[in-house]
Amino acid sequence: SQGNNPVCLNTKFNLAVVNSLWRIITGNRFSQNDPKLQGIFDKLFIAS
Repeated sequence: SQGNNPVCLNTKFNLAVVNSLWRIITGNRFSQNDPKLQGIFDKLFIAS
């Protein structure tokens, strides 16, 4: 829930892709709001 604030769709789409790949690799899926998913995303994309 973002209220009246803009939503960064680029991050949301990237999180969905990371989550899908994670499920293929490990068999586990994260909630879109899970901090572990955000941590994986940060390590993969922001650090590079």
